[in-house]
Amino acid sequence: MPILIKANEIVVNERLDVGLALRKLRITNGYSQQVVANHFKISRNAYIDWERNKVNLSVQHCSSVCHFYGIKLSEFVSKFLE
Repeated sequence: MPILIKANEIVVNERLDVGLALRKLRITNGYSQQVVANHFKISRNAYIDWERNKVNLSVQHCSSVCHFYGIKLSEFVSKFLE
């Protein structure tokens, strides 16, 4: 199933779990939810919504996340979303 991009958002479907990918990245890098939330200047609860797929992250947000973790967006997609 291809990645769905709708109106500049990465849309979650059965195969693409952006929230799980964010959680894996965070844990792999040893960060708490609070640390990541602080970096993005959002509340911890807002970040938890990211990990629970309660919001569709924009491509810009995903790009910012990748920059934070020092990976390319293409790596994020291929390594964490498939």
